[in-house]
Amino acid sequence: MTVIGALRDDLNECTWLGYNDQAQLGDLAAPGRDEKWFLKGNWVVGVSGYGPRNEVVASLKGDFHTDEGAVLELVKALRAEYDEWGVEEDDNGVKRFCGDGLIAHKDGGFWDHDGAFALSKIPSGSFWARGSGDTLAIGAAAALIDRGAPAEEVVFGAIGVAIRFDTGCPGEPRLLRLDKNGALEEVEIA
Repeated sequence: MTVIGALRDDLNECTWLGYNDQAQLGDLAAPGRDEKWFLKGNWVVGVSGYGPRNEVVASLKGDFHTDEGAVLELVKALRAEYDEWGVEEDDNGVKRFCGDGLIAHKDGGFWDHDGAFALSKIPSGSFWARGSGDTLAIGAAAALIDRGAPAEEVVFGAIGVAIRFDTGCPGEPRLLRLDKNGALEEVEIA
C-alpha cells in the first residue's frame, strides 16, 4: 500500500514530492525499497496502488520533453501503456487501471488522476495526496500549512503522519525535489 503526496513551492520554484518507501504484501511490509515516483522527460509520475508501476512508466512511448499543456498526451500514453500491459479491471462498466496517482511537470503544474485517468489540476500551493494514507496526509499537511511550515516540511511531515498512523503505509518517509530544470533529487530532512 502507498501514500504519495506533492506540493508546489513557487517561492523556491520547485515541486516537493513525498512517499513511503516500502510496499505492503498482505499484512507484511515487503523487504527493500519501493520507488513510487518516476521521471519521464519533463514529467514525474507518481502511482499509488498495485502492479507494475515503474515498468509501465519506463516503457512509455513518445517524447515527454513537452510543456505542461501536454498533460493529456501523457495521460493518454499512460492509459494506452496500462491497457497494453493488461493491468485493468472493470468497475461497473468503467475501465480502471493500476491505482491512482499524481503527475508533476518541471514548470510547476501538477495533477491528480484516479484509476480511470480522470485528471484534476491541483492549484499551486495546495498539498494533495493519493494512496491508502491520503486522508491522514492531507489532514496533517493542512495543520502544517496553517502553522507556516516550509513546503518541504509539509510534504515530509504529512507523509510521516500517514506512515505512523496507517498500517497500510509501511516504511520511512522520503522526499524528492523536482526543480524548474526538470532535475529530480532526493532530499534528506532531519
